[in-house]
Amino acid sequence: MANIDLAEVAELQRKSANAYELARNAYELAESEADLDSAAIEQQTAASAYRSAVAAREVVIGI
Repeated sequence: MANIDLAEVAELQRKSANAYELARNAYELAESEADLDSAAIEQQTAASAYRSAVAAREVVIGI
């Protein structure tokens, strides 16, 4: 992993959590099955990014 500090990791966690929230809202407002599928994929992608940020945080703080 490149040089990254805790603030950058926290920002990545915040952004991915926000992306998940937006995708969740899109899922709730979906009007078609295609919209549901698209929003579900966005949720999965954001959740994966968040998990990656958590793993990066653990590396940065030495867990």
